[in-house]
Amino acid sequence: MTKTRTVLQYTLLALLSLSPLGYLGYQKYQEDHFSCQAEIVIFKDNSYYTSIMSYRFDGGSGVLDAKGFFKKDGAEIAKINKKLAFNYWWEGKSLIMVSDNKYDDKETVALLNTLTPDFFLYSDRGMTIQLKRQNASSYLFTQSGAPLFSCLISKSSRTAS
Repeated sequence: MTKTRTVLQYTLLALLSLSPLGYLGYQKYQEDHFSCQAEIVIFKDNSYYTSIMSYRFDGGSGVLDAKGFFKKDGAEIAKINKKLAFNYWWEGKSLIMVSDNKYDDKETVALLNTLTPDFFLYSDRGMTIQLKRQNASSYLFTQSGAPLFSCLISKSSRTAS
């Protein structure tokens, strides 16, 4: 009985000692495996583009699903729905994303080329951003210290393995 109790005590002690490593590993995994959603509105002169953007980051590859519309002089010119695959990696605190899709939609490119970075319009174009955790439910996307948008973490990504 004493031998079983000693083994149980050492087992519990080992589990308690390793639990911080498990938690740190889980936190690190969550930094590279999450989904979030943001609403963006970009104005320039008499045109604007508004979109709901859903990002999914999954250990080096990602998907952006954007649904929105483009207006000029107050009139809706086009609905824009786009799914964009990308690869990403970290360099220090910067996240580098490179678009992976092939685009044939010249009309969308013509409408948005002065409003959005090339990453969103063309294949093999990169963008460097920084992600700052605002709280338990959102990230702030920044570039060169300037905030771009806040992205709310999807509930399913917090519990997904």
